[in-house]
Amino acid sequence: MAEIAIIGADIQEVLGSSIALQILFDIPLWVGVVITILDTFIILLAHTFGMRKLEILFAILIIVMFFSFLLNLIMIKPVLSELLFGMFVPVIPNNTYREALALVGSIIMPHNLFLHSSLVKNQKMEKKDINNGLKYLKAELALSLFFSFFINMTVVSTFAHFSGLHQQIDLTNAGDYLSKTFENRGKYIWAIGLLASGQSSTMTGTLAGQYVMQVFLNVFFKERDKFRYF
Repeated sequence: MAEIAIIGADIQEVLGSSIALQILFDIPLWVGVVITILDTFIILLAHTFGMRKLEILFAILIIVMFFSFLLNLIMIKPVLSELLFGMFVPVIPNNTYREALALVGSIIMPHNLFLHSSLVKNQKMEKKDINNGLKYLKAELALSLFFSFFINMTVVSTFAHFSGLHQQIDLTNAGDYLSKTFENRGKYIWAIGLLASGQSSTMTGTLAGQYVMQVFLNVFFKERDKFRYF
């Protein structure tokens, strides 16, 4: 079930990257899918040079995503009081229960919890250091969830600006709404953030799926003693 959930999440992430490439470079969607799949595996080869380098790459993508979506939100100029109210008062508008449930999943990203655990599990540490490692794992998870919440909040708040149009806004037409209001700069900023988001999520989802296969299904693609990280 964990693998099926990861595959389902990965499909959305690959499509998100493909749509971003389509906006930025005007290429067909299927070409973007192929490029996303290929560059995901190419970038994942970076872990052969050390997991730390791959973590730095993830951090860069998250920073790009964060500032892109934040810039979109600033361009919208939301009412701060309404923004704070929506953050702390749990109100779900009518006919948005499916979206609210999806948002919970996109913030928590349960499959990434496997990935964070694997990074601690595969470190060579003495028994006395395990509790210390778990302490840092909890801090890392808390920080990751905070950034995930804030990034999703900026996206939801940005497109709440267009809610009065009574039209369905999704990944395929979100850039068009921004370009109508802020010309092409809004659309391209959105596409850059979407590409960073899709690429980062696709890579972490792939790594999480790999770790789930090893621990739950005992499936390895390399000899155990050579496959230190995953």
